[in-house]
Amino acid sequence: RRTVVELAWYSGIASASAPIRLVQETGDQRAVLLYQPIYSDTPPPTTPEQRATALLGFVPVVLRTGDFMTSTLSSYDTSDFAITLVDIGAESEVLYRSSELPASEHSAFATTKSIKLANRQWEIHYVSSDAQLNAEMQFDGVSALLIVLGLTAGLVAYLAQRNRAERMLRGYATSLEESNRELDAYNH
Repeated sequence: RRTVVELAWYSGIASASAPIRLVQETGDQRAVLLYQPIYSDTPPPTTPEQRATALLGFVPVVLRTGDFMTSTLSSYDTSDFAITLVDIGAESEVLYRSSELPASEHSAFATTKSIKLANRQWEIHYVSSDAQLNAEMQFDGVSALLIVLGLTAGLVAYLAQRNRAERMLRGYATSLEESNRELDAYNH
């Protein structure tokens, strides 16, 4: 985890950990820790040396992948398709697996989409049944697209949270600087 924090700090971009199991987790769910660095300068400094001295802190986000995917898929009838989310960089560790298609179902369509989250490479494996394809609906990738859009919406929410936290940290840093100037003026 320290390596991920340092990567975020010195690169100036959000970084994500490999999948971990949270101490409080009672099931098999995995989590990913995201760290977004916040700097005193806007835009962020351009060199690692400048970023090292301008760091105010980090916006940490704990992404519980099972809860996130369950929430993303909650408005879909998932009985006719299966989704698996895999972290390729972590020896293809499974982050989430929806229920498997029943053995009696034949897999009529399968596709894989790659997603880059911070510094991690993930894949979404989507498999649908013959029943879904034959139910008078033409599969045109809409379901897979909607799932990717759901993941994107989650990332947008994360970035919005990061921006709010960044503004708060900047305000706090400004008020501390003002207090320090007042103390210096009082002492002289």
